[in-house]
Amino acid sequence: MTKPLLHLFPGFDGSSRFFGWLEEALAPEIDTRSHIIPRTGPQDYDFLVKYFADEIDAPCYLLGESFSGPLTILLAEAFPEKVRGLVLSTTFAKTPFPPIIRDMMAMGAAWRNHMPFQKEFSKLFILQGADNPSAEEIEEVMGLLSPEIVQARTKACVHVDVSDRFAALSQPSLIINARHDRVIGTGDYFPRKPANSKVVEFDCAHLLLQAMPKEAANEIGKFIKQTKSKSS
Repeated sequence: MTKPLLHLFPGFDGSSRFFGWLEEALAPEIDTRSHIIPRTGPQDYDFLVKYFADEIDAPCYLLGESFSGPLTILLAEAFPEKVRGLVLSTTFAKTPFPPIIRDMMAMGAAWRNHMPFQKEFSKLFILQGADNPSAEEIEEVMGLLSPEIVQARTKACVHVDVSDRFAALSQPSLIINARHDRVIGTGDYFPRKPANSKVVEFDCAHLLLQAMPKEAANEIGKFIKQTKSKSS
């Protein structure tokens, strides 16, 4: 029997490096295909939808982590006949950042990799005691991004609002939140949800899929099974 396919779209770092723990937990029941956000060129969500369009070539499910949440929402909208369901982990349909600091964040982002104490920042705000990945691994991956790409991604996510388009989706969705998220905060960043959406919350920090991969895989597996049974 063919296993369902889940496309994995990463957070702000844009790499597929940190999906390994989740992929291992999903492997018995679900096939995965992880993607890398391009490290050159435009970083706005409309461009990225076009960039990844050819990858959505069969019936599948999409997972968007953090930065990639809006991207997977737009891909689900663009390919309703192929995308059967959507998993949104520690992410948003509408920017979680208040208007007063959005432009400041975008301007300052270019200097991110030149600021001191980055490993300490990662430990305090991103990892918050989680074992995977290490702060050194986070900074290694972030170090691959040019200042221009960091700034462009920041600009994309601090101004995004696809909440109306998310609410209009016909596909079911699973929203996974982290109770102690210090990166995007702990508000409701999906002001309008489709009727067939479900929200679950885990007792962890922003890197939920890395800190609790087995628990996340269990929720994702249940969601996909339920979705398949309703569509069959």
